[in-house]
Amino acid sequence: MPAPSPPSLITALGHRLRHFYFNKYVLPLWRDERYHISYSFTYKALWYRVYKVGSRTIDQHFREASGPGGYIYASPMPYDPVRYADWFRFAFVRHPVDRLLSAWRNKVVRENYFGFPPDQLSAMRDLPGFVGWVEGIDRLRCDEHLREQHALIDMEQVQFIGRFERFDADLHHVAERVGLPMATIHRLNATARGPLPIDPRLAERIAVMYQRDMGLFYPDRGPLG
Repeated sequence: MPAPSPPSLITALGHRLRHFYFNKYVLPLWRDERYHISYSFTYKALWYRVYKVGSRTIDQHFREASGPGGYIYASPMPYDPVRYADWFRFAFVRHPVDRLLSAWRNKVVRENYFGFPPDQLSAMRDLPGFVGWVEGIDRLRCDEHLREQHALIDMEQVQFIGRFERFDADLHHVAERVGLPMATIHRLNATARGPLPIDPRLAERIAVMYQRDMGLFYPDRGPLG
């Protein structure tokens, strides 16, 4: 399938007007749901972003190939699925235990992304302490790095859900579906694939926290993957 041409300047402006003025300013007047969505108008691809699941890599491929004005990386907002009925709508997910460990390692151990005060940060850099803190927050509405994955995806509209554990093959599948050129997959912010060392009892606590994601995306997998 030949790669489509990036939109003209006028067409690209129309895309942005339709997106920002309708999705961002009009729909919020009567719709409460919010999704982190990226739009490739060039490839008619709609991506429900799930963080800590290769999101920087996916973004880079679509951003580069879509051309100027052909791609929008949007902030959380409602959208009208009818407008994208003929688009390919996809997301990627990750085993909840592995995803939480990655978030903890990158957002707590390596930096203080969540802004913990100094007297709390030390306890949060101990994994059991952080898991205990996550157990006490609303995981359907919290920061997107810790939010339950199904809450980041419009489950009634998504057509394909790739898995982090087979990321390369599933991303190539997405590329083939929309005609996105992809000879080699970029490696941005790459993290270890496969289960990380963790106390089984702690892994069980994480799996219980994210039991809806476990049931939807990993029904045949246990807390340790």
